[in-house]
Amino acid sequence: MGIIQTGMAYLLLLCAAVHDIRTKELKRWMLAAAAVLGVLAAVTEWTGGKTEPVMIGASLLPGGALLTAAFLTREGIGYGDGILALLLGPVFGTEVMWAGLFLAFLLSALCSILLLACKKADRKTCLPFIPFLTSALGVVQLVFR
Repeated sequence: MGIIQTGMAYLLLLCAAVHDIRTKELKRWMLAAAAVLGVLAAVTEWTGGKTEPVMIGASLLPGGALLTAAFLTREGIGYGDGILALLLGPVFGTEVMWAGLFLAFLLSALCSILLLACKKADRKTCLPFIPFLTSALGVVQLVFR
């Protein structure tokens, strides 16, 4: 993927992470920007002959899985988190998104354990997920690219 599109996606994720920490929600303009980036990435990859349409569709699966988790947990994970991951799937690609999603869950679990052990949170405390996803995608990009 192009470095400009990836950089814009990280900038968007950083803005979304800060906003998610402050308000525990995402603004519609953030999702709209993610949609533009995702469509632009998909079109660029497909018309450039770099990726088959099936692989572009596969890049939507991690976000779809997060949306399914949001539904099954009655928004234990927010729908906005899943929508953002779904829309940015074509920007980062299938492998990076899956690895980033799993690492984000691991990081959030470790943070939750630490907060519980220090008695700074209880089992009903909600943590924003986008900051974990942002940092996890950054780590995955550094390690695998």
